[in-house]
Amino acid sequence: MRDLLPPESRARRKVSEQLQSAFERYGYDLVTTPLFEQVEVFERGLTLDPRDLLRFIEPDSGEVSALRPDITPQIARVVATRLADYPPPFRLRYEGTVIRRRRGRARRQRQLAQVGVELIGISGIEADVEIIRLMAEACSAAGLAEFRIELSDVGVARSLLREHAPELLGQAALALARKDETQLSAILSQAGLASHERARITALAHLHGDLSVLDEAEQIVRGTDAAFHVDNLRALADQLVAAGLGGRLGVDLGEIRGSGYYTGVSFALYAPGPGEAVASGGRYDQLLGQYGAPQPATGGGIDIENLLSALDAAGFAWRERDKVRWLVAGSGKELDEVARTLRAAGFAAATLLDGDASAAQSYASAWGYDAVVLVAATGPLAVVRGDGTRRELAPELASNDFDALSSWARSPSSKE
Repeated sequence: MRDLLPPESRARRKVSEQLQSAFERYGYDLVTTPLFEQVEVFERGLTLDPRDLLRFIEPDSGEVSALRPDITPQIARVVATRLADYPPPFRLRYEGTVIRRRRGRARRQRQLAQVGVELIGISGIEADVEIIRLMAEACSAAGLAEFRIELSDVGVARSLLREHAPELLGQAALALARKDETQLSAILSQAGLASHERARITALAHLHGDLSVLDEAEQIVRGTDAAFHVDNLRALADQLVAAGLGGRLGVDLGEIRGSGYYTGVSFALYAPGPGEAVASGGRYDQLLGQYGAPQPATGGGIDIENLLSALDAAGFAWRERDKVRWLVAGSGKELDEVARTLRAAGFAAATLLDGDASAAQSYASAWGYDAVVLVAATGPLAVVRGDGTRRELAPELASNDFDALSSWARSPSSKE
């Protein structure tokens, strides 16, 4: 848990608004769910280690509640209950914080800011295409230019492992994640799999790369239930290529980790910087049934922290404000008049009563104001920017072009 001070809070809000605007353009309606609710809501929809939830006894009801580790199960509950009379498909968007306990020595941040979308009620591949396109467009709208989308389908590995012991899936998932064919082969051998079965499953560890990986995958899974999932992935890739995303696509058929509710196509969007996915999601056709309203569904979410890390790595100035922020300092009735004029023009303007030039500059620097307007009882006197450069103003407000002064206030520091 940590506080976010004004510069980061402001920048996060700006990026989040850009993402939400992209979601809204696709027709997604905003839903807000509580930060905590009954443990049963999460246990019904997620495969969780009990230690992953931060639990507490709700004082009023005495019920066991938990801080949410995931928002998607809450959306499923809302659709099954509060929106039960609405016709599908459901296009819903959300924004919120999730809380996850991290065990072990390398404890990472537990408070994660997310925005995302859920598309419920469409079983066809067009829904998966819409979600992936929307994740790409939203990240682009926030300023991210360089990223890659890795496609997967949990059904490939699960189909090949389905006939064997359930615990084999978890052990194999870790080995596949590390692309460790030797360890994976050893696990499968200890489980008593025949050599041809071991060869087929261990091949998943190197089935990652560009879209040509699907050609090899089709040969490996031919004649098995996994072939359906590879064909489905091929159809998805073809439609995404047609949508203009071909140059960003990759495939990883060994990826079966992540949320336990995924049932088919999944994806992860990566960019230089964070070392983790900026966005991820996938199809979860069985989750709504856990809440009494079985429907096909798919969705995706964006990790705000990882997105901002990627924007930093790309040199994108996401912390900059769209407009200059002014501090109006001095005395006299003209102080409020100047501030009102700036606000009416669409600028942010705060006042500092009886502040001399030196004190005003110090205050402006500490709180992130771009420039100071010095005012006296006779009217505005001058604008002073961060490097101390001063520009005189006309006493008449109407003759002061604050748009032009804004450009000057943000121009590179130089003595004039």
